[in-house]
Amino acid sequence: DPENIYQNLIYMLCMMLMAHGIYHQIRHKHVVRLRTYQYTEHTVKRTRLTVILSILISFVLWVTGFLSQNEFFYLLIALLGYWIMTSTFQNGALNEQLLKQRDILTGLYNRRYSSTVMEEAVAKANESYTRFAVFCVDLNNFKPINDTYGHDMGDHVLKEYGMRMLALDSDYISFRVGGDEFMIVKRGIENDSDTADTAHKLQKLFHTPVNI
Repeated sequence: DPENIYQNLIYMLCMMLMAHGIYHQIRHKHVVRLRTYQYTEHTVKRTRLTVILSILISFVLWVTGFLSQNEFFYLLIALLGYWIMTSTFQNGALNEQLLKQRDILTGLYNRRYSSTVMEEAVAKANESYTRFAVFCVDLNNFKPINDTYGHDMGDHVLKEYGMRMLALDSDYISFRVGGDEFMIVKRGIENDSDTADTAHKLQKLFHTPVNI
């Protein structure tokens, strides 16, 4: 097909390069370790911007006559397919990353992610010469709730406290580190009185009755 002569040459060249690469790898016993691609909000925006710019460039080339109508639609289908495929992988990776960080029941950060947050908090405090406080919370008499009313009612109580902690200001970072155990990090602490005031605020938050 004369119209595809350049595509065929590029295809054959790519196959030859792949074959040579595999032969070179086997002969010299190279060990290739693939690095896991990190999907983040930044990479999602970058992919979206790349696809949109590519579509606009292809449209301009089609209007100016450098691309035929068929070639433009081939590129359009390929770009849209790439966008859909990468969006699927990115959404799955971001959801998996979110599940690794969050407690499914309460929506708070989990114990595994608390170490990462604490390292970042310590590094930021050292750089900016600021302070933060860590509060450990344990619910008293929580076991009788599960024993008397069932685990579903106990989960309801934990969700209620999770919603209360999520409603705190942005200076607070809350974690569920155990069954009825929580940890709250308060940034922007200036002195010991701030720590005491924050402790009283959190006590009031947890002492407020749960109405079911």
